[in-house]
Parts: sequence; C-alpha cells; structure tokens
Amino acid sequence: MTDTFAPQILNELMGYELQSLAIRAIESTTFISGLSLAEEPLVRKLAAQHHKNAARLAEVVSSLGASPGMRSLDATTGDLHFVDLIQALPRIVEYQQRLVRLYESAGQQLVECPSAYSVVANILKQHVTMLEELLALTNGTLVASS
Repeated sequence: MTDTFAPQILNELMGYELQSLAIRAIESTTFISGLSLAEEPLVRKLAAQHHKNAARLAEVVSSLGASPGMRSLDATTGDLHFVDLIQALPRIVEYQQRLVRLYESAGQQLVECPSAYSVVANILKQHVTMLEELLALTNGTLVASS
C-alpha cells in the first residue's frame, strides 16, 4: 500500500463517519420519549465522535497531499425524523458494527502508511468502545448481525 491509495481509503471512511445514523438521529430531531432518555446522551456523544473522527481523517488526507472528499446525507435515513430514538437504536448499533468492520479492513490496508494507520487504529478503538457502551446500555438485547 502506497500513500497514493491511503487518501482514497481515508476519504471513504470519512464519508461513513459523516453519514452516521447517530449524527442523522440527533440532527433530524428524532423524537425522544421517556423510553429513550437514557440513550440520548450516548447517541449525542457518538454523533460528536463521528464529527471529530471525520475532521481527523480530513487532516490526514490533507497531510498526504490530497483533498478531503465532499459528502451528503444518506437518503435512506430520512425516516429517522418520524421515529422515537429507542426505535432507531438497533439501526445505530448495526451501523456501529459496520464501522468497526470497515475500520478493521482499512487498518489492514494502511499498515504501510504510518500516519494513516495510526489514526485509523485509534478511531477503531473508539468505535469498539462506543459499540460496547451501546450494547451495555441495551443490556446486549440489540445484537445485530456481525
């Protein structure tokens, strides 16, 4: 893996960060009932983490002499405006599981680009921790497909 492929991989990861269901759930003013009051702070924390991760990835892309890519909202998440956060939580858990797999794969591809690998490995650890927190919050009842 040369540094020429690293920006492409990092831009792809940045896109997944910015299309996060946690971000969409918070920004879409998803309904928060008494049932989802416990989950809201963790989903807000996760959304903030996705924004920070995207910024970190953009910095590395820029440091490699490339331009960070533009991203738009995922149209398939438009229904989040109309559901309670507790109903969106299984999808958020699935998305987090998907990010863990994507970062594991990206890390394997970026081993020869230390600056990119380091950031990806760090973000992967954060995603694993957040997934564990989400599952603990739901007592493991929201186990999605791996």
